[in-house]
Amino acid sequence: MAQVKSMHEELEHYRAMKEESF
Repeated sequence: MAQVKSMHEELEHYRAMKEESF
């Protein structure tokens, strides 16, 4: 399940970057 955790972390990172863009 390490892959799922990695995917979740990438999603959080993507959301954080999106919020910084605004």
